[in-house]
Amino acid sequence: MTEKQLYTELYKKKKDSVLEGIRESSPVMYWGKKYHVNNRGEELDFTQMYYLIDLYKNIHLYKQMVVEKSVQCGLSELFIVSSHEEASRGLTVFYVLPKYEIRNRFVNNRINRVHRKVGKYANLVRQASVEGGSHRTSLMHFGKGTIAYVGSNVEDEFIEIPVDSAYVDEKDRCNQRNLLMVPDRLTASPYKYWREISNPTIEDFAIDERYKESTRGLWMIKCDHCGKWFTPDFFKHVVREVGPSRYEVRDPNYVKHLRGARLIHDCGKAVDRLKKGEWVHEFPDRDWVGFRISKLFNKHSFTVQGTLSELAEEWSERVVGHSAKEQVFINSNLGLPYTSAGAKLHDYELNACMRSYEYPCPPLAPKAPRFMGVDVGNHLHVILRERTMDRGMPARKLLLAMTVKNFTDLGKLIRVWNPKIVVIDAQPELHEVSELKDAFGQVYSSRFNKDQLEMDINTKIRNITMDRTSILDYVKKAVVEQLLLLPPNADAIDGGDYYRHMTALTRILDVDEDNPEKNRFVWEGSKPDHYFLAEAYCLQGDGLVPEHSVFEFFQKELSRYKQEEKSTVKTLADAVIENVARSPAAAMVDQETFLGKISRITPPAPTIRKGDDVIEQERENVIKECLEAFSWVELNRFCRATGLGEEKGAVYLKDKGFMDDGVRYRDGKTFSNCYIKVKA
Repeated sequence: MTEKQLYTELYKKKKDSVLEGIRESSPVMYWGKKYHVNNRGEELDFTQMYYLIDLYKNIHLYKQMVVEKSVQCGLSELFIVSSHEEASRGLTVFYVLPKYEIRNRFVNNRINRVHRKVGKYANLVRQASVEGGSHRTSLMHFGKGTIAYVGSNVEDEFIEIPVDSAYVDEKDRCNQRNLLMVPDRLTASPYKYWREISNPTIEDFAIDERYKESTRGLWMIKCDHCGKWFTPDFFKHVVREVGPSRYEVRDPNYVKHLRGARLIHDCGKAVDRLKKGEWVHEFPDRDWVGFRISKLFNKHSFTVQGTLSELAEEWSERVVGHSAKEQVFINSNLGLPYTSAGAKLHDYELNACMRSYEYPCPPLAPKAPRFMGVDVGNHLHVILRERTMDRGMPARKLLLAMTVKNFTDLGKLIRVWNPKIVVIDAQPELHEVSELKDAFGQVYSSRFNKDQLEMDINTKIRNITMDRTSILDYVKKAVVEQLLLLPPNADAIDGGDYYRHMTALTRILDVDEDNPEKNRFVWEGSKPDHYFLAEAYCLQGDGLVPEHSVFEFFQKELSRYKQEEKSTVKTLADAVIENVARSPAAAMVDQETFLGKISRITPPAPTIRKGDDVIEQERENVIKECLEAFSWVELNRFCRATGLGEEKGAVYLKDKGFMDDGVRYRDGKTFSNCYIKVKA
């Protein structure tokens, strides 16, 4: 026997002896070290990966475990080992991945390869096959047990089999609604193992929400110089902010491209980021055992082993100041959630939309076009808005926000309020939505279609399709610009559910790891969002009927009218068309009424051909509305409502007895270009 062979044999005997000592106390660690290899054929190696040891040793004790993690930190391998160890004991395992396409790649690249390379795995697959078991991508019999690999986007896969153990891999990218059915699969089992891991996205969503409900374990290491224990923090121990969007590396010995950056503790001394440490739990008595893992204590994170140069340089030179890149960096490298400014609606933005008017409003005859949006769920969430003017600008006043139990009650609501357009979620109640469309000619159904940025309208079947992100972006923009008016105490609508639903979603970057060019923003959330979606459908309905803030239709009609008349003389009809298109009154005029009025106009006497009286009256109306709302006139609003340029608008207002008052303040906000009435 050669020296190498002797060494190998001695190593194997020592390894087997050590493993036998932990076989009962740490079955997953035993299984992983005894049998498992990764898809590259390598044995599990915990050298300088101390944060993983506790998880492997004790995962069988954690009935409910959550890990909020950075990428490439070894957790998926842990899930593979643990799920196979459980299946070998006869358990039925439910392994969830974000999509069935990802499921297929995962099984082919990670699972099937291991089954071929590891003798123990191959024998258990063969044993199950002899007993009539299957070895498909979606369902594998493994020894006495079973592992079902499912995509979270396929609802049917969540209602088929009872299971003993559930693993959710990359929870933030999964269909959150379907994940709500996981507990039902565990109901009949005496084991009820439930484990979740994920690279986080935003705060209080999916994995971050679960982690905050957990024991909140943090990895802590001890500084050899001052003796204090601490959790490595990128923004405390690697870089520090020295100015707006400017960072520098904390390590005083760091030299770019020559000497790598080290972890610097608060005492100013360097600490080995890969040294032994321990998990410390903030709330050790909670049911969910939680861990948070960062690249800062992962030896496989960077090309330059043991240093943090790549991370520090990437942040300082290529990331900071770019919100999308900041999200990817913080999520992927630090294992932390990130919510950029402006990524969601807030209570204060909704509060700014409050106006003083009667609510609930009585169902009187419409003064202006009304639009209804309906989101379909266990109940029907209804939004009803009416066009109005607010501070010289077109706006939409909330008349109704409520839930109804069924489509019969919804039909009664439509008859009472008589909205011009109703847009309803096309799914999941296809049959009842179809019947509603048969009963009411103004009802349209809406479906979301990825990457379709503008509405596609099929008037024949009354169907609308549009990208979900785009229409929700429009809702947020309308709230921020205070175009969706709310009544006083709107925060109490439907017991507070309206506000809760409107603030439930966050706009996040959905990262495609296989093709970064396909990265896209999406609105995500794990809490009810029905009123937000109902507002989106209501906005779609509003978009079906032109109004004066969108001039295209009216300007086209003006051009067509001039061509048909073949006249170069400006008539009163011309003036009416021009100024209806630019006046607040146009908010009350739909297409049919507008065209009907034009068709009845006859050319007047030459003395009033320019229509100056019509133009002047509309400008006076705008001034009056501004004064009633503010007691002053804002130049920008006046120009937008009348169609005048800024220079001409300023001259006109000064001629009318208004004077430039510079900047004025109202309710803590700053308004520029304002004109105030000269006091007598």
